[in-house]
Amino acid sequence: MRSNAQFTMAVHALLMIGVFPDTKIISKTVAESAGSNPVLVCNLFAKLIRAGIIETRPGRGKTKLAKDAKQITLRDIYEAVEPFDLASSFPYHKNMSGKCAVVTRVEGLLNPHLEETMQALRQRLARVTVADLIHDLHKDIQNTMKTHDGGERQ
Repeated sequence: MRSNAQFTMAVHALLMIGVFPDTKIISKTVAESAGSNPVLVCNLFAKLIRAGIIETRPGRGKTKLAKDAKQITLRDIYEAVEPFDLASSFPYHKNMSGKCAVVTRVEGLLNPHLEETMQALRQRLARVTVADLIHDLHKDIQNTMKTHDGGERQ
């Protein structure tokens, strides 16, 4: 798959918004936390707004989840920020020679397997919600605090 951090950055932003609902989370806040550029995060926010995942109030700078965290899946997020099609995810080299017996067949050989892989990814991402990740994050933070306080990590 293409190397692009938009999906993981979007999840990061949504977790910040979900975990700190009373905090003013703006693109600059997320960019500073993630070590990224605020303009890139702003563009990412625009995609999440178009997908109905977040909403903002102009002039207030307040960003919030547009629906309950239990209703936002990783698939929703991925599809909002990344192309989820075979050609974008697994592009073929543009200058392949049509004279090679392998190159003329590789796409037809690979595509059924790649489609199956993408379908499995879609299904798996659809099973995990932002609420699940918020729960896991809180649990991990609690376990870390126990470890630092001398308790045992679970």
